[in-house]
Amino acid sequence: MRGHLLESIHLPEFYCPFPPALSPHVEAVQPHLNQWMQERRYIRTDAALRRFEAGRFAWVTGRAHPDADFESVLIVATYMSWLFMVDDLCDEAALGREPERLRAQHQELIQAMRHPRPGQREENPLVAGLSEIWERMRRRAPPGWEERFIRSFEDYTQGCQWEAENRARHRIPPLAEYMEHRRRSSALYLFFDLIELVEQVSLPDQIHEQAHTLKVLANDMVAWFNDIVSFEKELRAGDVHNLVILLQHEYRLSTQSAVDQAARLFNARMREYVDLQQRMPSHGAELDGAVQRYLMGLRSWVRGNMDWSYETGRYGKART
Repeated sequence: MRGHLLESIHLPEFYCPFPPALSPHVEAVQPHLNQWMQERRYIRTDAALRRFEAGRFAWVTGRAHPDADFESVLIVATYMSWLFMVDDLCDEAALGREPERLRAQHQELIQAMRHPRPGQREENPLVAGLSEIWERMRRRAPPGWEERFIRSFEDYTQGCQWEAENRARHRIPPLAEYMEHRRRSSALYLFFDLIELVEQVSLPDQIHEQAHTLKVLANDMVAWFNDIVSFEKELRAGDVHNLVILLQHEYRLSTQSAVDQAARLFNARMREYVDLQQRMPSHGAELDGAVQRYLMGLRSWVRGNMDWSYETGRYGKART
């Protein structure tokens, strides 16, 4: 474990009835990610490559999609690698404290998706990488998927811009406000959309409406667990956008008490999720199969993120 703060904290038990799983393709996917990131000059030094490899993005994707084929795991892992790089720019670089510049960057990315130009060389390296991944996604997309994904990306950018405005104003947001905007800045809805792409299912709007609360609960669990294990990283960076930090601030809690409270919130969400998924109505044999594959994807994201968080070098080991 890196650092000393988390070493002095006892991590409580987290309730999760979903079994762990891992794709057999992760070892083969990671070298492809390394090569892709290097060829596009996102990684330029051996030290940067070591940091990227320590993130184990093939593993989190392989845990979220344990039954997917090699190409599906590779597409999602490539997008994740690209998006984590963008997210780090929002969180840690000067761009994350300049809302107008960040908004302009996001608009350029959104326009690249709304008006794709396959094969055309892009000057902005972030746009170039996105355009390449987007073209691969679009070839596999079911009807209506592209627009839903773009809307999810717009939602994500709004969350990032809200955080940038807080940083620019040195504002500590209220906990309830943070919880609402964390669902956007987490980018989880993007990856929930990718479940349809991987599983090759096209769910009608009615199903998405019925599954909306499940997606919100799954988003909260992944984001909050991430906040717990990334607490030290964000504390060092001086970033207040973290559930543990804001619990401490709002309720004047010790670090251990704030971690314990965050775990209680996580466990309550998990029990709510388990109860709600058991009450999902049937829509007939053919559609039920597609719905269950989608819901399995949500569960795999929740459990997979937990397992990956203990093995990634991005936050340091969360458990010794």
